[in-house]
Amino acid sequence: MSTINRWTAILIPLIITISIGLWTGLLINPQRFESLDITGFDITAVEDGWLIVMHIRNVGTEKASIEYIDVNGTIMSQNAGQTNGEGAVIECRDKLDIWVLIKRSSFTHGSTAKIAIHTSAGNQYIQIVNLP
Repeated sequence: MSTINRWTAILIPLIITISIGLWTGLLINPQRFESLDITGFDITAVEDGWLIVMHIRNVGTEKASIEYIDVNGTIMSQNAGQTNGEGAVIECRDKLDIWVLIKRSSFTHGSTAKIAIHTSAGNQYIQIVNLP
């Protein structure tokens, strides 16, 4: 057997084995990702502003960790009672209601607020609401 045939006999089965391993590995272990879907929201006028409750569902294959929420670029603080979303974790295929309290001193009736949910994966999920 010549040297070329010997290398061919070794390399072809090796390449086929690696190819099958990669192909089945991709099928068995697909890429994992988070994907939040804001399915709806409710706005309630309260004494000092508006309470916005967003109904969120994780439709991804990985849990989503919320780092912070901002309204028109201003970060809402859980310690100040402005949100319950900071640090929340939404498991895969799970649902969670996140609320944000917008103070009347920052907004007026008829204003538009852009609420952005920022996750640890670096994603942003945005909901735009018109305050009644």
